[in-house]
Order: sequence, then structure tokens, then C-alpha cells
Amino acid sequence: MPTMLQIVLWSIIVNVPVGFIALKRKSLRSPDGVIAAGILGLVLFLSHWLYWAIVILFFVSSSLLTKYKHSSKIKQEAMQFAEKGGNRDMYQVLANSGVIFAVAFYFLLENGIWNAPLFHPLSLAGITSVAVVTADTWSTELGVLSNSSPRFILNLKQKVPRGTSGGVSLEGTLSTLGGSTFIALAYGMALYSIIPVSKLIIAFLLVFMGGVMGSLIDSALGASIQAQFKCPSCNKITEKRFHLRCGRIKTMHVKGLKVINNDIVNFTSALIPSFVVYLIVDYILI
Repeated sequence: MPTMLQIVLWSIIVNVPVGFIALKRKSLRSPDGVIAAGILGLVLFLSHWLYWAIVILFFVSSSLLTKYKHSSKIKQEAMQFAEKGGNRDMYQVLANSGVIFAVAFYFLLENGIWNAPLFHPLSLAGITSVAVVTADTWSTELGVLSNSSPRFILNLKQKVPRGTSGGVSLEGTLSTLGGSTFIALAYGMALYSIIPVSKLIIAFLLVFMGGVMGSLIDSALGASIQAQFKCPSCNKITEKRFHLRCGRIKTMHVKGLKVINNDIVNFTSALIPSFVVYLIVDYILI
């Protein structure tokens, strides 16, 4: 077991290059996004390297998919609707990683450095939250490239423009399954030599199903209560309060709750299935 000083030094060594690369690739906004990600990475790594590794898998895969065909006309048109892009600010970092950060911070205070229990109700809840945001991000980044118009999740007979909150497609759904499976498999591989196969299968299924459920919740909340606005110049519906395409013109609120933005929807959709998984593990399995 490495000493405390060695772990702290390693946490700095592994986080600084990641932050530098993310900043250079414009995956994080400076300075708030970089600072938030730096604190997050430090706490995760000190609590347990697995927490850090799981979030890195989300961040790297999501950043790559954000850049994938970024300049294509289809994706550019779809992203005109979205409130934020791939240049993540402090609020996006917290919305995507707030649950696992809270879990890691709790175990860091409770158990000390690198002593977080990996098969624990809170650990499964934290990993599930990462599966949710991974599934949702993969779905968004790949779903907008669908050859056909997405369907509205609250009325599947209704077609909506690409990028619309609550829009679902076959490609997006498959990407949701892929993103959730990706995180569940990574978690399962880390647990392989630690717990019995029966518990390993349960852990995989809970994280996988939690990730899919959270992505669906995200779409449903985005379609129903998330604030949407209309540009008075081009009449496009958007999540943006100022429409960049029309010279940062102020948009008009037309739907949803004005105080509910994409960050709140993302955090809520990650929190709900994480809490459900926590209850299942705590009250039924353990």
C-alpha cells in the first residue's frame, strides 16, 4: 500500500496532464471549469483510484464524441438548440459529477485515503450517476447524427428537429445502451477479483439499468419542465437565453420552468436512479 504522501503526489501527477490536455482541446472552460475539474479529480483520486478512473472514462469518451463530426452541418444545426457545448464550465462539471463527488468526499472523510469500499450502496450509487451522464452524453452526441428526424419522447408519433430536448432516435437509444454498458463493464472489471460472480452480475445490471433509466429521465425532464426559448429573429426554439447565431439576441421564454436549465436536468436525472440503486442495494441486497 503506497504511503499517504505518495498517493497525494500521484494524484497531482495524474490530474495536471489531464487538465492541461482538456484545456488545450477546449473540453474545459478556463478558469472555472478547470478549477472545478481539478478539485473533483483530486478528491476522487484520494478517495479511491477507481472513482477517478471511471470519471476519466466518461470525460474522455464524451469529449471525443463531442468533437466527432463537430463541423458537420447536421451536428452544427442540432447544437444550435443546446444550451451548452463541449467547452464545459463549472456548473456542467458539478452537474455531471456532483453525485460521485459527494460519495468520494464522504468516504475520504470517513475512511481516509484510498479506503473507499467499492461494493457499497453509496459506491454503486456514485458509479450509477456516471453511467447516467455517459449514456446521456453518448446519446446526445451520436443521436443528432441520425439520418431520420427524432421522435418526441412524450409523443412518439411526433417528429421534432435534431437536438430538441426530449427527442429520441434509434441511434440515440443504441448509444444510450452503449454508454451505460461501457461504465458498467469498467466497474465490473474492477470488482472482478473482489466480490463473488453473483454479486458482480448484480452490480453490473444495477449500474447498467440505472444508466439507461437516468438517460430516459433526462429526456423526459428536458421535454417537460426544462426551460425553452424562442429567438425573435429566426423563430428557432432553443435552450439558449441568448441566440449566438443571431448575434446574441435575447430569446423569449416559451415553455417549461424558467429556472430549470440543462445543468439542473442533468443533475436530477443522475441523482434519481442513483438513489434508487442505493435503496435497492442497501435495503434488499446487503
